[in-house]
Amino acid sequence: MPARPLVRPLVAACLALTAACGGYSPPGSRSLRVLPRPDACGELPRAAVEKALDGPVGKCTADAQEETHGVRFQVSPKRRPAALVVSYQRRYAPKTGLDLWEVHGFVEGEKTLLIGVGEGALFDPVAATVLAVSEHLLVTVGVQSAVKIPREGLPDRLLPVLEAALDLGEEAVGATAPPEAPFSPRPGS
Repeated sequence: MPARPLVRPLVAACLALTAACGGYSPPGSRSLRVLPRPDACGELPRAAVEKALDGPVGKCTADAQEETHGVRFQVSPKRRPAALVVSYQRRYAPKTGLDLWEVHGFVEGEKTLLIGVGEGALFDPVAATVLAVSEHLLVTVGVQSAVKIPREGLPDRLLPVLEAALDLGEEAVGATAPPEAPFSPRPGS
């Protein structure tokens, strides 16, 4: 049996090879040609963000890259330096079809599965993040701080933001997805 640190790269390599050989295509009829960029700064519930940060929000900035979209909420400058980061990326790699949930959603070490959020979710106490997956997106919510972040109750503070961010992302997917062709059965079926 391979050593535990080798399991994650081995799974990713197998999935990449499957996708590269044309033996894999993502499920669902919608293709994410363009990564949606929801207005998370303006539309995520401010009370949930402030509870996750344990303080008032000073400002929010957005950053859109080709493969990711994220926002960063910063605590008011009068408090300790801390930020809440919400990021979106496609679930399936555009070039290979690799399901990135198979890589990022791998439960190991101190990571724990969360129930009732998207198609799957987990909490990583070491990185102070929660991650959820839907049909099309991976959404990550995490706290960054100059001081050590208490683990006690952290998932409970981050989950409302994660759920709202996932809903917001899926709404944006629906707004940018090409219309689905109506179902028409083949003659004689």
